[in-house]
Amino acid sequence: MRRFLHFLYRLMPKLLRVYGNSAKTSVGLKYFGLPRGRTGPQRPEDALGERHGKLIEGYLTARVIRKDGSTEKINLGADKFDEGPNTVTDAGVAFLVDDWDNSATDITNFNYHAMGTGGSPPSTPATSVTALVTEVESRVAGTKSQPAANQIRTVATIPATAPRTINEWGLFSAASGPTLWSTRWFTAIVLASGDAIEFTYTLTISSFTA
Repeated sequence: MRRFLHFLYRLMPKLLRVYGNSAKTSVGLKYFGLPRGRTGPQRPEDALGERHGKLIEGYLTARVIRKDGSTEKINLGADKFDEGPNTVTDAGVAFLVDDWDNSATDITNFNYHAMGTGGSPPSTPATSVTALVTEVESRVAGTKSQPAANQIRTVATIPATAPRTINEWGLFSAASGPTLWSTRWFTAIVLASGDAIEFTYTLTISSFTA
């Protein structure tokens, strides 16, 4: 009898953890410091995600400038299409690491804005992409600034030389070819020949504690 009770005593913590977590998962609660659906030890990446969220985040806005000089007014008079957070690519991150490692690349080159017509909103580009789907017009080098100590911003205006329906944007390391740092798909912006889009990209890098 004592051996049986001892067996139950050793088994109960595991049963409580597994079935307790399962029960909390079914009602959408966070439990035992672990993501829902996991019953094992907490992984370092889970803990990091819970504490810090996004450490590197890009944000894109776009303003339409018509050929007569007027700007597109939307959202109660605001003159910007708020396009929101964007994808930072695998190739872009590798480029940054290479620069830090041995200066084989130069991250300050990520300043060439491009636009295209091949995006598929509301979907999001995969991190594995290396180019826009259908790039149009020439890339334009941006004007850089630092709005805050942890932010870099680059602004460029790309004119349309023909009627365009623009729904994708990218930031590259050169005027043609090379590496795509970031890209975004968005609701189509219709341009006539002579219209332009002013793209503003802001990258924020957040500090954190261990």
